[in-house]
Amino acid sequence: MYQILKKVQLNENNIEMEIAAPYVTRNAQAGQFIMFRLNDKGERIPLTIYDWSKERGSISIIFQPVGKSTRELAQLKTGEALNDFVGPLGKPTTIKKYGTVVMIGGGLGIAPLYPQARAFKEAGNRVISIIGARTDALLILKDKMAAVSDEIHYATNDGSIGVKGIVTDVLKDLIAKGVKIDHVVGIGPLVMMHAIQKVTKENNLDYTASLNTIMVDGTGMCGACRASVGGKTVFPCVEGPDVSGNLVDFDELLLRNKRFEKEEKDAMDRYEHKEVKAAAAAHTADSCIHGYVHELSKKIAAGEAHAENGDGTRSGKKVPMREQEADVRNKNFDEVSLGYNEEEAVTEAKRCLNCRKPACVAGCPVGINIPEFIKLIEKKEFAAAADSLKNYNSLPAVCGRVCPQETQCEEKCIVGKKNEPVAIGRLERFVADWERENIKEHKIPQITPNGKRIAVIGSGPAGLTCAGELAKMGYGVTIFEAFHVAGGVLVYGIPEFRLPKAIVQKEIDYIQSLGVKIEFNILAGRTLKFDDFTKDGFSAIFVATGAGAPQFMNIPGENANGVYSSNEFLTRINLMRSYMFPKFDTPIFTGKKIAVVGGGNTAMDSARTAKRLPGTEKVYIIYRRSFEEMPARLEERYHAQEEGVEFVMLTNPVEVIKNERGYVSGVKCIKMELGESDASGRRKPVPMPGSEYVIECDTFVVAIGTSANPIIREASPPDIHVNKWGNIIADPETCQTSISYVFAGGDIVIGSATVIEAMGAGKRAARGIDEFVKAQK
Repeated sequence: MYQILKKVQLNENNIEMEIAAPYVTRNAQAGQFIMFRLNDKGERIPLTIYDWSKERGSISIIFQPVGKSTRELAQLKTGEALNDFVGPLGKPTTIKKYGTVVMIGGGLGIAPLYPQARAFKEAGNRVISIIGARTDALLILKDKMAAVSDEIHYATNDGSIGVKGIVTDVLKDLIAKGVKIDHVVGIGPLVMMHAIQKVTKENNLDYTASLNTIMVDGTGMCGACRASVGGKTVFPCVEGPDVSGNLVDFDELLLRNKRFEKEEKDAMDRYEHKEVKAAAAAHTADSCIHGYVHELSKKIAAGEAHAENGDGTRSGKKVPMREQEADVRNKNFDEVSLGYNEEEAVTEAKRCLNCRKPACVAGCPVGINIPEFIKLIEKKEFAAAADSLKNYNSLPAVCGRVCPQETQCEEKCIVGKKNEPVAIGRLERFVADWERENIKEHKIPQITPNGKRIAVIGSGPAGLTCAGELAKMGYGVTIFEAFHVAGGVLVYGIPEFRLPKAIVQKEIDYIQSLGVKIEFNILAGRTLKFDDFTKDGFSAIFVATGAGAPQFMNIPGENANGVYSSNEFLTRINLMRSYMFPKFDTPIFTGKKIAVVGGGNTAMDSARTAKRLPGTEKVYIIYRRSFEEMPARLEERYHAQEEGVEFVMLTNPVEVIKNERGYVSGVKCIKMELGESDASGRRKPVPMPGSEYVIECDTFVVAIGTSANPIIREASPPDIHVNKWGNIIADPETCQTSISYVFAGGDIVIGSATVIEAMGAGKRAARGIDEFVKAQK
């Protein structure tokens, strides 16, 4: 919790708050911002940093209560606290000696302008400040700005102080008087910064604008903040907020900042009338959050549920797993697959041959003793089976649900040579669920502390696994997580209907029961650098941040309102619960027709999620190859088809069509045909000239993959080695990087992969770290 140390009403509109946030102050600089979240249902709101004190461990912000979240923030008193406060975010302002720098701030923009003006002054520049507001009474920080300026000018709409007019009137006057201007900085409303751009472009002046865009996470993961700068898409949360002001497409950005106007107005109306209603009757909180509500499942046909045939031989088919009916589940967020009961699990376990040389174990990235735990199920020793699993896998309930067993352990199963392989994943899930429902306290192994501390960056599957393994070895482990909850992709990426978040939390509870600590709201590369971890006494660092930066298609119209990266779309819905807006504060806009481009599991997750949203009529998956060549799990593809998702194969989007308000109205596509095989072994899709056509839609979700987030590289000294895609290069066996005390594994090393592959990396990293630390004695 982040306590309010001071609260001052500056004027009728603006409030200053000083917040206790010692981690944030360690690397805070001018030009950066924070994101706050008031409570468990709140959205993440960005606010620029006005000032900071390392001695007090505090950050100061100035804000105007205009929306629901800032109005609720304004109601808090000194001594009360915010749930979450993460930063510093964004790149700091580049401070150097230009000569004469004109600092222009409007309204609340004056707050972040102040530390920048101070820094430019300290760097030896002549600082001319122009600050404006509607009236003198609303003009903030006049004395402080004057103290860091060689010359200061005011502009007010009513002329109550300074020039009657706007800040650009003063800028034009300075230019007309022949003042030599070497650099201009503008911070304030977008319309003001757009107006500055017109003046600076006309007069060939260098101009830096600080963009205040809509954000969800503020860490570069979702792309919600993206803006066009010089014809290229940039993410202001990680590449800014300072950008070249003369190159910004402000017309586009002004439209993008209006994309949730209706939802925000609805939220304010409810707030002002003290009404909080569910987003839709069919999507109540109880229905969406808590799984296992229906036994509306497929009936298991007589005979199919038996592992043995009438003559005592083993059945060739898996015991089917019960599921919600498709036309029921596509209207709720409850878990689709309902798991085995005891009888079904024992029946399926009897199909295992208990091979002397089990090939299935070799197919498991974390090396689970598969025959052992399955034999214990057959003997109905479920608690022992759970202990067996936990010896190798700290997240069995997760793996049993989302790991692609069909291409790993089950692919190696001897039974599968002639029949369907043993349902290893379903049995793993059964054991984990049985333990959760029947064993009240975790069975903790005997741990002898060794006095050494390890920092793990990221709480996804790789980080959690590494932390758990190291804790068992006796290390004091702290996980540093950028978000306000642990789990990484398990919570923000994978939908509730595939992986209930309560189950993920139970797995995390087990990791914490081993003594692992979790620090939230710490973004490595911004909040803390690698040097900070070593200064704090950590012997080694494991980087497990994933490959979280979204990729876009770079086609015309891709910044239209209604275009989401799959990361943004799923994060809004999975992590921030926007499907229950306005009961939860984070909004989402979707229309009646939603198109998703991509063929992987994330595309399936996006499309199936879209199908469940209120008001959705049609959902399309657009993929440039054929159904058979889609990389998504076959089970996920079939589930999507059953739920009514329409597959548009051998088709590729080439342009997003938008209406006069800047919203998506359709996607222009071209038909493809398959040519020669490419490096992946799949036939390369080739466009068919003249086959273009338009698919009508209101929303377009881009699910074509992710790349390494560049922020983590800013946490390290310059000698950490990365490949051409920005992934950290690490030894495949030890996970050690070019910096001896830094280890890395999972998607940040190999790119987007599976949960179980990330967990395998976490286990290898734990062994590598243990060997490294012991060698330092």
